[in-house]
Amino acid sequence: MREIVSVEGIGRIWIILAVLSPLVGFVVGVFRRSGGLDRVGAPRIGICIGLVGPANWLLWKLYNALTDRNGLDTVRNFAVNLAVFLTIGLAIGVVAGRIHRPDPEATGPDTPQADAPRPDHPRPDASLTHYSPTDDPSPENSQQP
Repeated sequence: MREIVSVEGIGRIWIILAVLSPLVGFVVGVFRRSGGLDRVGAPRIGICIGLVGPANWLLWKLYNALTDRNGLDTVRNFAVNLAVFLTIGLAIGVVAGRIHRPDPEATGPDTPQADAPRPDHPRPDASLTHYSPTDDPSPENSQQP
């Protein structure tokens, strides 16, 4: 009896994805840059898309190697795969967070200033050190002329 999905069939799909994703990443990066959508971030986006296929293929190979060594239906295989892939995922998340961190020097009309007081929250130093009953916005302390 033949399996519906084979390891070799999935391996071929991941190889095709590993070959095609860098091409797709290049095309996306070029079009985003030429279209003026995101001239600075376009190369990063293209590289990230391009790395998806090869990274997925490498992770597939790693998963197969771990599963072949530890057995498919064992608790040890589950624990090892969980630890390895959580570590890889956390590392990718940390790197992606550092790469995509907003530029603190970039200011524009839509960029909130870190030291600017928000209209719905008074500055903490003003509200804690210079409090007077007339500053209290509650209805019982409002003074109407």
